[in-house]
Amino acid sequence: MIPSDLISVRLFKNCVAQFDPDYISEDDYIVLNTLQRAFDNNSNIVDSTLILSRELNQINIDFSVIIENFVSTLAEHYFQNENNSDPIITQFLNTNQFGFLSKVEEMRELQIAFKRLERKRLKELLKAEDELEEMEDLRIAFQRIERKEKKAILQKIEEEQKSAFRDKGYIHSLNENELKQNINWRFVSRIAAIFILILIPTGISIYLFNSKTTYISQKEKDKEQKDNNFIAEIVDITDLKKIDVPPMVSNQGTTILETSEQVVQGFGLVKEKIIITCISFNDQIVYLDQKIKSLETKHKELNTKKIKDKQSTLSSLNETAKKCALMKEALLKLESTYEFKNDKLKLVKQKKIDLKLIKVYSLSTSVEQKTYYLQIGEDYFDLSNGKGKFKKVIDPEVLEQFLDF
Repeated sequence: MIPSDLISVRLFKNCVAQFDPDYISEDDYIVLNTLQRAFDNNSNIVDSTLILSRELNQINIDFSVIIENFVSTLAEHYFQNENNSDPIITQFLNTNQFGFLSKVEEMRELQIAFKRLERKRLKELLKAEDELEEMEDLRIAFQRIERKEKKAILQKIEEEQKSAFRDKGYIHSLNENELKQNINWRFVSRIAAIFILILIPTGISIYLFNSKTTYISQKEKDKEQKDNNFIAEIVDITDLKKIDVPPMVSNQGTTILETSEQVVQGFGLVKEKIIITCISFNDQIVYLDQKIKSLETKHKELNTKKIKDKQSTLSSLNETAKKCALMKEALLKLESTYEFKNDKLKLVKQKKIDLKLIKVYSLSTSVEQKTYYLQIGEDYFDLSNGKGKFKKVIDPEVLEQFLDF
């Protein structure tokens, strides 16, 4: 396999090219050789990575930022394509350099979380379908009751007509032609009553047959004719049902760990670096809010129109809006969360955080125990749990210690 086919070579060139666009034209064999020497598991990790660090420093690029982007992107690709035979990926799997296996595991946990969210959404849809089925059963039951009432009205009409001919003296006084005419009138009136009961709701039909006279205005006739000639509109909501949430925005940087102790190695003071990754999901929230609003607006618009398959169309709009609401709810649960492990700190906020406002402190609570704190602007947060929601520091004694830095 030639280097240009290796995903590790292409991803590394793309990461460096964000800072030095000319690097994208670097020879693939040279890049592969650089990566293999830098991540050689047969040599000391510090010495091997120092080779790559020096080469990047020659073109004024921060090694820590590049390597974090590269390893994270490579881990994401491996998670989606675990059968990849890239030698650099194989090397990372064997040595777990830069927490490669941990990043793959994080993506696996994130996938599980989204699957749980999807199962919850499907349960909500199933519940909604059950409610619609119950409503349909009620509608059928009401129709049966209505037909029964109309049938009773029809029987009453027939009984009233029969009673008019039960007078024997009257029947005997009719000749044969008159009798035939009366029988024919009974048949015609019965057919007319059936049509009226079918076409007119129960309440109206009772009023008509109990009234001595009926009258339908010309305006009502014109309105009825207009309604009969109206053709149902066909509405396509395929594009509106699509949910295309934009990706999260992340920015990375480094900060010096401010500590209450000075660690000296050799002749100089060693300052520990913290790699910070800030993830923002404001674009996703804005998109979902606009999507939900457009779905609700379309629902109100179509609810007042005569359209084809109206019930299923409105139901589809409701289902899509519910899905967007669930996705928004899951994102908001990530607000003000963090994960702090070794020298890596990941922060999740809806709105983007300025890296210049972030500092990390280490305070010694005992000889062997340290407590880490995060500063964002003028606020301080406890990082002792390693992950979870931001816990703001309000203890005056703790806050007073930060004044010494």
